[in-house]
Amino acid sequence: MNIKQNYRPLKYYLITFLTTYLLWAAGASASHTERGSMYMILMLIGLLMPFIISLIMTFRGGKSMVKDFFNRLFNIRLINIRFLPVFFLIMPFSVIISIFVSILFGGSRIS
Repeated sequence: MNIKQNYRPLKYYLITFLTTYLLWAAGASASHTERGSMYMILMLIGLLMPFIISLIMTFRGGKSMVKDFFNRLFNIRLINIRFLPVFFLIMPFSVIISIFVSILFGGSRIS
């Protein structure tokens, strides 16, 4: 089954960056006002915007786009076994590297 999908990455990235940063700017501005508790809601919504926009664009893309989305989400046979170590080791390595960078720049050592 070779169905041509209509991907629009430029539209996705533009909408995502604009909405995310607008919400984050509004949250940063709200954090310095009397309604300081509202800023966390704006920041959280801004953090979720890439996910929300991708879902909206996927479900508006038609049946073939939705079918392809669920196939990629749940089909375990699409996972390349060679990349599994990368999936499981990238987070621990990034934490270790960030600790060493922190120590190099004068951060406190574990005592």
